[in-house]
Amino acid sequence: MMNPNRAIKRCLDYCTDQPSKTGRGRHLSHRCLQRDWVALVRLSVFFTFLAVTRLGFGQLAVIQERDTPCVFSGTASRVTVRFRNNGEKQFADDVTARLCQTSSTTAMPVGESLMGRLTVLPAQTVVQDFMLKFPTVKAETRLLVQWIDNERKVLGTTMVRSFPPDLLRELKSMAGEDGLGILDPQKKLTPALKSIGVDFADLENSGLENFHGRIAIVGPFESKAQMREGLAKQIETIADKGVAVVWFQPPPGRREKLQPSFYTLPFGDRAVVVVQDGVVSNLSDSPQAQLNLIDLARLALHPHPLRLPDLTPQP
Repeated sequence: MMNPNRAIKRCLDYCTDQPSKTGRGRHLSHRCLQRDWVALVRLSVFFTFLAVTRLGFGQLAVIQERDTPCVFSGTASRVTVRFRNNGEKQFADDVTARLCQTSSTTAMPVGESLMGRLTVLPAQTVVQDFMLKFPTVKAETRLLVQWIDNERKVLGTTMVRSFPPDLLRELKSMAGEDGLGILDPQKKLTPALKSIGVDFADLENSGLENFHGRIAIVGPFESKAQMREGLAKQIETIADKGVAVVWFQPPPGRREKLQPSFYTLPFGDRAVVVVQDGVVSNLSDSPQAQLNLIDLARLALHPHPLRLPDLTPQP
């Protein structure tokens, strides 16, 4: 196979061999460069690709996911990665995860962890779960995970959004001195609030209709049978008193009508936000679910009319 540098030199020699219009010798003409620049670049890329392939590099690739994973900092979190072997030989090597904190111009390494041995057959795609401990952050931070083999070659990267573990503390500041009320028969939310020291009124014991705080979160529920009789009327009663309510619905039945993921019912300057099952699933371990809950509580406190989607590209 021709060396890429020799091929490029041959192309340049061809250009320099073209006579100039002035007849004063031969030199690198602008017209030649304009005509052959695209071909030159393509030739360089093509031969570089062939050289890399011949050396056997790059046979394993990381398939980029559509959504960026969200994790809690300061603890071990699961990161799922898909590896694709595009080569003709089996890949079998130890894989190391290198964490890098990113900015607009740099990626600064903050730690490495050996993940163990990875084996991928030719033309095979494998899905691998890794438990990574992420450094503590005080606000949302973007981290880059580089997947490295034993020869210190980067196989691919995964971008991760890392969040502080006390995201739900914002509910306390939103509720203010009036307080936060929780009706959580499945104990999906209350353990997470207790773990970060957020005080709340347990509405399962005190009674929903007697709550006079600022925000009430009702649910999630395992089924309709778990919802107490007259629950809708009790929610309407406290909403009339000015309480903002987030009401999670149980999983739908097989033949129930299609519903939006959530919708608002205004009560004065507050609202009841009715939320379908799944919008905040896995509350204790999912930063995205907790962010969704905070947004829903904010919407109940400050309802706004529906708008058309914003199609402006996001950075």
